[in-house]
Amino acid sequence: MTGRPRRCGWLDLAVLQYAIRINGISSLVVTKLDVFDTQKEIQVCIGYRYKGSLLREMPAAAEDLAEVVPEYRALPGWQSDTYGVQDAAKLPRLAVDYLKFISDF
Repeated sequence: MTGRPRRCGWLDLAVLQYAIRINGISSLVVTKLDVFDTQKEIQVCIGYRYKGSLLREMPAAAEDLAEVVPEYRALPGWQSDTYGVQDAAKLPRLAVDYLKFISDF
């Protein structure tokens, strides 16, 4: 760990789902989970608002992308250290819940 503050964006599950579908991805690796260790809340994009409707995937037309607004779901942060944890059983329950939410989506 370098001690530098880290900046990160929120996970966009709608884009991830699209990438999985078009590329035939069968598994993912989540790295840098410790970036969220101090967060009280973690936002996850679950779709987009477009003209009042919630879209669960990216709009097909590129010109529509300029009009969409991300729809986020707030998940509770675990606020405990996960740096160096290599055994899933040793992760905080809320970190496991976060990973399960990603997997289930």
